[in-house]
Amino acid sequence: MITLLQNIYEKAQSAVRVEKETGEWFQTSVKSRLEDPLSALLFITYLERVMEKAMQINRGINISGTLVNNRLFADDIDVLEEDCESLHQPIEQLRVAAEEAGLIMNRKKTKTLVFGDRNIEKHVQIAAYTIENVHQFEYLGSLLTWATTVLMKSGEE
Repeated sequence: MITLLQNIYEKAQSAVRVEKETGEWFQTSVKSRLEDPLSALLFITYLERVMEKAMQINRGINISGTLVNNRLFADDIDVLEEDCESLHQPIEQLRVAAEEAGLIMNRKKTKTLVFGDRNIEKHVQIAAYTIENVHQFEYLGSLLTWATTVLMKSGEE
């Protein structure tokens, strides 16, 4: 599938036809546009490959006997660990894998939230950048806080 799409984008050619006469074939620049439904699918597939490379660790949080170290939804990535100190390695691996794939972590949107502890002494630092620890954030319509996992659902009273 990837080779097919790559060939479509890299080897596309066009020709102009006027009535029954076809002109010479020429190289055509084909690009995926943001509004193209294929664009989102390609990005998610690409991001999934980056995550597979980055998250080759046997760590995370235990959910019903299964270790879970990340959650993905569109371009939102959650890296999960038992404590703040354990976050450094998987986040650094993600940063490196992303940069190797031509992606850059958005420092303004990258945050940590430690459940069960409002004030943390040690912050996660990646590539000389200290990641801000927040006390709450909204994720997929739910407000997550340091004190509880789900405080409320958007749209519910």
